Amino acid sequence: MDGGVLEILPTEASNILLPNLEKLPDEITDNLLKVINENVKNNCDIRITLDLIDKEILNKYLNISYDDIFKFREIWEFMSNRRLERGK
Repeated sequence: MDGGVLEILPTEASNILLPNLEKLPDEITDNLLKVINENVKNNCDIRITLDLIDKEILNKYLNISYDDIFKFREIWEFMSNRRLERGK
């Protein structure tokens, strides 16, 4: 089986910190889920979906700066490219 950019083992899953999105308005949640679903069904570039999630969740809801979001994306891109290069 081929893992993603970072593979998380079941024993490590309990150590993952997830944001509390309980107060995120249902309208935003429903819209995000619809867009994510459509993007997955249509095999869209993952970056389009990530851009939307970054904007709506990380920036608007969690107030994470775009500078920090950009750093997160750079790390993801680096890890993704590194994994792809190893697979060649």
